[in-house]
Amino acid sequence: MIDLEFIPPAFQKYIRWVKDYNVLSLLDKDYKKSLSFFENLPDDKQEYYYAPGKWTVTEIIQQYSMGANLCKVFPAKQLGGPGYIKAIDPAIHKIISLVPTGGTNASNIPDYIDAGVLALGGSFSMIEKATMRKIIEEQDYDLLAKELTVIKRMIDKLRAEKYPDIDFAEASLEQISKVTGRNFNIK
Repeated sequence: MIDLEFIPPAFQKYIRWVKDYNVLSLLDKDYKKSLSFFENLPDDKQEYYYAPGKWTVTEIIQQYSMGANLCKVFPAKQLGGPGYIKAIDPAIHKIISLVPTGGTNASNIPDYIDAGVLALGGSFSMIEKATMRKIIEEQDYDLLAKELTVIKRMIDKLRAEKYPDIDFAEASLEQISKVTGRNFNIK
């Protein structure tokens, strides 16, 4: 049981939602549910890659050493954008594939690719605000698909220019690793 007197007011309302204020019991129950889910996950579904969000070189290397295939850099824009990627990439020996997320858009994607990025985390910031507003207001999913296709084509073109010896759409992860020098913790 938690004594709410010592809890900041902003958190008290959340604790009140928990039966008998027993947060630890609730967390333990949720942990057991999550663990059960992962224990019963079929082998073929365990092949998806994991990209934890990190921003210091130490954190990136730590996550990579624990088996991360990619390292998400978030919030990329606030951390310095493509300049930040260029600055930390030599420190990780251009081995770990970084995935900038947050503030990536059509105007800075070329700079990220030039900095050595192979993939970008997407969000609605990749689409012009006025266009995004139109998509939302009119629920125009064809326009959304069109905008995302334009971005995908731009990324494909930029990667093809930087790495002319590989077709990213057809290449295996091992081939991409060999050509780009990036290692994806492939076992």
